[in-house]
Amino acid sequence: MSRNKSGSVRTKDGKIYARVTYTDQLGKIREVWRKAETRTEAKELIKQILRTLDDYGEKTIQAEYMTFKNLADYFIKTYLTPPEYINAQKVAGLRSYKTVLFQLKPAIEHFGNKLLR
Repeated sequence: MSRNKSGSVRTKDGKIYARVTYTDQLGKIREVWRKAETRTEAKELIKQILRTLDDYGEKTIQAEYMTFKNLADYFIKTYLTPPEYINAQKVAGLRSYKTVLFQLKPAIEHFGNKLLR
């Protein structure tokens, strides 16, 4: 039987960290590390991370590591589709999808690997 969530205070290179391990939906063990000034602050961070996992799930933790490029790729695949017409009436997609794509490309080049948070 796998463990769900646990937290611990670790010292690494003379610095104090709060570490939380949890099992994701696929059964893979994940870790979240946060730097703290004191051991007490690290314990509070552990409580906060565990509360976030309980309230909102693992998607919020994974979203902290999402880059602008990842978000833009998701937007392109999900929402940026060419228009589909039936009897000269648009039934799906965006009329101006090429314009949005051309405007998004320079933003991806500039912000590419920057974290959203």
